[in-house]
Amino acid sequence: MSHELWAKSDPASADAKASEGTTGQTTLYAPGSVPAEKIRFVTILADYQGGWLHLRQRGRTGWECPGGKVEPGETLLEAAERELREETGATRFTLRQTHEYDFGGSFGAQFRASIAELGAEREAKMEALRVFPALSDELAHPQIYPALFAACKELQP
Repeated sequence: MSHELWAKSDPASADAKASEGTTGQTTLYAPGSVPAEKIRFVTILADYQGGWLHLRQRGRTGWECPGGKVEPGETLLEAAERELREETGATRFTLRQTHEYDFGGSFGAQFRASIAELGAEREAKMEALRVFPALSDELAHPQIYPALFAACKELQP
């Protein structure tokens, strides 16, 4: 059972847009294995209040883990910190990189966070934030999150 932390509107009223996914297999690597210039995005498995924090962006279906693109000039850690703050409103947290991965030729960096406190500020594109006891069954990217979740859920942030 999940519990809603915050929502802008009823999820049923959101514009239904199917997630555009890539088919393929996720290959995991140790941090530092992939040249940093190849890594284009970060994803964050975040625990909060005894569960796993998921978000939903306006206009998308399914739940996602926090994350996004690495901006020019940012380190992977800086990108993960920024995305975690922007998307969840996290104000106090610990964060560390657990893996790098390749999914269909796109490289990402996986982080593990433990959030101690959430503030009220979030990006306008965020529609809802929810804590789940495990990875949600209604994922926006079901072809990639389960592999990342399985690889780092037992690791401490």
